[in-house]
Amino acid sequence: MSALDAPPPAAAPAPSAPKHPDLRAAMARVELRNEASASPSDAALEEPRRVYEAIFGRWPATHGKIISKRERDARGMNASSLVYGEINFASSGAAKGRDASFGAALLKIKAVYGRPGVGASGDGGVMQAPGSGVFYDLGSGAGKPAVAAATLFEFEACRGVEYLGGLVRASRDAKAAYEEVGVPLLASLGRTGPAVDFYEADVTDLGAHDWSGGDVVFANSTCFDDGMLAAVARRAARLKRGAFFITFTKKLPSDHFEVRESELHQMSWGGATVFIQQKVTDPADESDPPGEAPVSAAWGRKPSVRSLLLSKE
Repeated sequence: MSALDAPPPAAAPAPSAPKHPDLRAAMARVELRNEASASPSDAALEEPRRVYEAIFGRWPATHGKIISKRERDARGMNASSLVYGEINFASSGAAKGRDASFGAALLKIKAVYGRPGVGASGDGGVMQAPGSGVFYDLGSGAGKPAVAAATLFEFEACRGVEYLGGLVRASRDAKAAYEEVGVPLLASLGRTGPAVDFYEADVTDLGAHDWSGGDVVFANSTCFDDGMLAAVARRAARLKRGAFFITFTKKLPSDHFEVRESELHQMSWGGATVFIQQKVTDPADESDPPGEAPVSAAWGRKPSVRSLLLSKE
């Protein structure tokens, strides 16, 4: 038989998947890290950013900070957990994708960590189907994160919980602007704007407003003291398995969560680490230490008539 008539050499066997479960899991984690290291595309952030800026363009960047300080001063409240800070929705320039901290975190949950079957996300995933899931902002200030979330993904609802009455009123102004300007703009992009609502309550008092049904929860926790962060973490234990919790600077002190990503981003006040954490346990009811009241009990006196009038100016 000539060389031309010889049968072709057998193809090399395809590489098999690692048989050891720990190795498979390690390879899956590496793949997720590689996907997460790619920033969301500029296009994915650009349209929501334009809607967001159209909503908030009428207010100066210092709007919420001024309202917060005025009320805290009038009420004699100097707790660090009440210090005001704002998200950075999307930076301009070449570093926009990397530095768009809040928008990037949400879109990474949708594109990477919340996919069906990934981590604790379950068969249906998190942030996968339009019109599904509830977003919560704890300490929602003038309403920017909740409105930003509404521009980034079609949640079922986006809600904020804030203790200071002046900021709650400002956030309801933001809601009105969102409904007047943002919802029509989102409709022009073929998207439905989710309902946005704000509640006046201490986020550690679930009797005043229970946020444990949230699917994605955010807290700008840079200035939270240890007691505040621990109290929030105990209440976050009630979240469903697979829920995500985004914090700034400090991660939740809780064994119920695993950190999916931690990365330094640029904020309005400087650099801060953004933690994307996922609930890996079923809902649990963790009790406060005996005798501990909601944290707002230590924040200062009840508002006087003068302080209420000042916070409305």
